[in-house]
Amino acid sequence: MDTNKKIFNKIKSFDLYIDDVPSQFWKNEEYIYKLLDINYEVFKFFSEENKNSKDFVVQLIEKYECFRIYEFLPEKLKVDKDILNLCIEHNLDKVPDKYKLDDTLIRNILSKDPKSLCYFPEMVKNNIEYVRISIKKEGISFIHASEELRNNIDLVYESTTLSEDPNNIIFEELGEELKRNITDLKLLIEKYLKNHEENEYFIESLIKEIDENLKDDIVKYLESKKLYKNKIWDTKKISWEDDYSYEIEESKDSIYTVKFVLESFYENENENIKVETEKEYRSSNLDELFEILDDDINNIDDTICLNHDSKSNLINTNIDFIEIRDHKNKIVYPTNN
Repeated sequence: MDTNKKIFNKIKSFDLYIDDVPSQFWKNEEYIYKLLDINYEVFKFFSEENKNSKDFVVQLIEKYECFRIYEFLPEKLKVDKDILNLCIEHNLDKVPDKYKLDDTLIRNILSKDPKSLCYFPEMVKNNIEYVRISIKKEGISFIHASEELRNNIDLVYESTTLSEDPNNIIFEELGEELKRNITDLKLLIEKYLKNHEENEYFIESLIKEIDENLKDDIVKYLESKKLYKNKIWDTKKISWEDDYSYEIEESKDSIYTVKFVLESFYENENENIKVETEKEYRSSNLDELFEILDDDINNIDDTICLNHDSKSNLINTNIDFIEIRDHKNKIVYPTNN
């Protein structure tokens, strides 16, 4: 096997980082074409003539769908209208904000990828119509709305009813003003209870995130209005400790909080990222919870551990759960034997 073929195979198997490849290798542009679908960064090894040719770049993108080469284009091509139209949807984190304000573009992208709201400028995040496009597709995208809109109880309500993710993720990102506004919090709770019979999880998740000084008042309000009395809460007793910790005497399912660690691994290990996140689950016991986690772990959004400033290629990501706490915040996994 010739030397170039060996180098090519090493790059394909991620045993060799492209910046460590002898420059002579890249003179055969056939290899660059073959590696584009593995690592779009190889685009930078094309000749200067090709890299600066709009026709060449457009044909390359259309044929190989290598949209992420955008970040390696010369500045004059990055602002070219035709190239922007081809690439912007896949490069929102790289494209300057001034090119992300077209109404048709915004609607098209958010309807396909609602979580991409996070890459748009603040004026888009503060537009209730655009935010509604996102949350109608995926309620959890509410967390990327502006601070002002995260104080809007109608949007909060819509997001929690449309989201397949636990409500606590949305409530963690409530606007600070709403967390301290007892009038709006009462309206939000009443609106939810009026339309949803199973409401215990909603209330518990909301109470955890509001201002500490309001928690007692909210529970007393629920009791006075008898809003908490339904099939789910008949066998529950709400009580508050002196430190305002929330305690529920369980009758059936318990609420467990699972801590996950997410890691990304890149060819350049200095670009690896490790983050932790939490998610709540209902389960009658730990054994059942482990079964739920086996099914759900692949549904955890791993984009939060991606390094969007990386220069090397992503190899893979990994997700593990490292801790489980019960509704009293006691660690039940791992156990200390």
